[in-house]
Amino acid sequence: MSLQQVIQRFAQGLSIVFHPIFIPMAMAYVILDTSPFRYPLGDYRFVVPLLLTGIFTIIYPIFMLLICRGLGLVKSVDLSERRDRIVPYIATSSFIFWAYFMMRKGSDPVIGQIDILTYHNPLFEAMYLGVFFTLVLLLLCTLFWKVSAHSASSVALVLLVYHVAPYSNESVLPW
Repeated sequence: MSLQQVIQRFAQGLSIVFHPIFIPMAMAYVILDTSPFRYPLGDYRFVVPLLLTGIFTIIYPIFMLLICRGLGLVKSVDLSERRDRIVPYIATSSFIFWAYFMMRKGSDPVIGQIDILTYHNPLFEAMYLGVFFTLVLLLLCTLFWKVSAHSASSVALVLLVYHVAPYSNESVLPW
């Protein structure tokens, strides 16, 4: 295996690990981890927001992407073409807004009040809105140009860490 192939595989591995679909989960973990007294590790107040974030930002979008692939709305699941990204961005934006609504109201419009969601954190609301508006901005830019979702999601994560750091119970930044 040549050095070029090793570098290419390493870059592909990094692209998968830091895929934009996983960034909201990392953001939720940062919020939970920086408030260990409010969200003790292993407690349902720690697990439920992670589950909610995982379902709405990973499971639903992947399921929807597979449906779009099956229906022929997208050519491939890696969304390499600009036009392939439009439908997944719209659907994922709606999932993110649904998650925001559930966190904001502590309930689901269909099944009603969810007692576990009454311990909402304004940072989660801000996170979901930030991800939603980032996706909407990506969607609008994608109509004209091919924009990197990796860089947009990475910037969102860095901004969240920068915003959370001064209010954290633990040090998140090295300075």
